[in-house]
Amino acid sequence: MTTVDQRTYLSSRMQQVAGPRDSRTITSTDAKAFGQQVRFLIPKQGNQLLQGLYLLIDLPAFSGFSTAVPTSEYVRFVNNIGVRLFERIDLESQGEVIAQVYPDQIMHNILTHTDDHEMTVVKRQIGNGSASDRNSAGAAAQELCLDMHYVFDIFRKPFPINLMRDSVKPLEIVFHIQSNQDKVVQTTHTTKGTVTITDLKLEAVYVANDEVTNLIINNYNNRGFWQTYGHRYHRAHKAVSSGSSTTQDIDLRQTQNMNIISYALMVRDAADLSTSYACDYDDGVEAVTSFNLKDGSHYIFYKQNLITDTLYRRVLFNEYRFKNPEAMLDSNTYWVYFGPSMEHEWDDAKRFVGGKNTRAYEDLKLEVVLASTSADKAVNVECIQAVVYRIIGGKLMWAAV
Repeated sequence: MTTVDQRTYLSSRMQQVAGPRDSRTITSTDAKAFGQQVRFLIPKQGNQLLQGLYLLIDLPAFSGFSTAVPTSEYVRFVNNIGVRLFERIDLESQGEVIAQVYPDQIMHNILTHTDDHEMTVVKRQIGNGSASDRNSAGAAAQELCLDMHYVFDIFRKPFPINLMRDSVKPLEIVFHIQSNQDKVVQTTHTTKGTVTITDLKLEAVYVANDEVTNLIINNYNNRGFWQTYGHRYHRAHKAVSSGSSTTQDIDLRQTQNMNIISYALMVRDAADLSTSYACDYDDGVEAVTSFNLKDGSHYIFYKQNLITDTLYRRVLFNEYRFKNPEAMLDSNTYWVYFGPSMEHEWDDAKRFVGGKNTRAYEDLKLEVVLASTSADKAVNVECIQAVVYRIIGGKLMWAAV
């Protein structure tokens, strides 16, 4: 006989757990400096579930930046510094990497799966704003926050960390900070000061409900595992030299033999990816003439050059059921989505609603027709794979759907 709290938990697809919340600050002894890795061990809290996980980012006011004859000089952090501060973020269990996520992928998650009301708060938390806003913000210390469920969707539901084995490093998150400050600081000053990250720490929120916890433990013991639906990310990159053909093939064979939720395509000036340039998410992102997803010479999905970008976004973004399509309408990001509803794919209940099985393909590629190659370009394709995350024998792992 189940209780009311247990039935609520089950009917909400493991999303709603009633009970008191307990917050715990997690620190790391690793140096919070450019080019360093900062590792956080996520602790168990008795039989409580991990309800939420937030990265708190403390940044200093800019100092030491100057110009001999100042006119309209500025210094500011790159847009979305709460995300762009990191080269990538890893989720590990007992020393094994379970998932790796890069800034573009995090921004895709935030922009497409956050409604307008939430977006207002999220933008402030990650340092999103106009150039003028960021110039002003840089004059004072900044306190930012990155909700980790935008990074690893396993944290979109209460996570049963109590099932993890009591061993060395049961669950860790590793933040790879950008290699140097020039990748995150935009300035016209000729003399540059040194930016020192004030602090990074995690805030973990736990929820206590013995009835729900007992249900989870009993199911785990009976089945031999706990599992939830989620995503893994893959990325392909191709550098295109100036004067090359405008038609380029991007090798996607690494995404064969799996269920694919979507591909996202972005084309940037090569300078945006250099070590000496601080790149905003949408800075220098260029329109393409057309693109074709194909297996060898067989076309799977295409955007013809006769279909304008405006028409593509007005029709397909509505058809894809983005939670916040307005955030992507003016962005030169191109999506190929195979399911019926992105909103359901990414809502808090999280469930697989459909994808593209690529097991039958042998030469998967994305043919992109660039508008121009008068300058060097960088073509990036982000792929989202459908997976399940499981706890077996107290260890977190993943398996393909």
